[in-house]
Amino acid sequence: MTMKERIWPADIEIGDIRIRLANPESDAPALYAASHGADCDSRVWQWMHWGPFPDIDTFQAWMQRAVDDQTGVALTVELAHGGVFQPVGQLRIMEISEGDRRCELGTIWYIPDVQGQGISRRVTGTMLTHIFESLQFRRAEWKCHHMNVRSAAAAKSYGFTYEGTFRQHMVVKGQNRDTVWFSMLDTEWPDIKNRIYSL
Repeated sequence: MTMKERIWPADIEIGDIRIRLANPESDAPALYAASHGADCDSRVWQWMHWGPFPDIDTFQAWMQRAVDDQTGVALTVELAHGGVFQPVGQLRIMEISEGDRRCELGTIWYIPDVQGQGISRRVTGTMLTHIFESLQFRRAEWKCHHMNVRSAAAAKSYGFTYEGTFRQHMVVKGQNRDTVWFSMLDTEWPDIKNRIYSL
């Protein structure tokens, strides 16, 4: 069994949300159309390492590189519309250390049409349940650009603890990025789950 198979043995479906392995060929058309257009840069791509993309082929190639990366697991989030699941965002399980039993939830993004509907909270709660209860990991991490106040606020509201800031950590799109670190521990998860998440 490969690392990816151990980390993600099966799709997870909770009500009208399904989280599954990313499929660039089938996911790219809908996700590209919904994430590129007026106001999408500031709402989706502004603080990401990549994007926006000049065309669907470049976008799909970026998605394929994530799928091919053997150090993480690229996932697509789907939302049911009229009984049919449609892709609305993506995330990755990354920085995986099975020996240390820790990982990061990263490269998280959703199309503008579903932002602000509580989907991110529900998906994060489902992912943390998988990380702490199914995988029995000890630590989950969340990191973001120091200017990405929405991501930092989300991390705090989802129960993550601020750990510090790596100053001048990266250069992203020609600009400095300080990286803000958050974490959650397995010992904290039961209380956080009861207080914040209704799964």
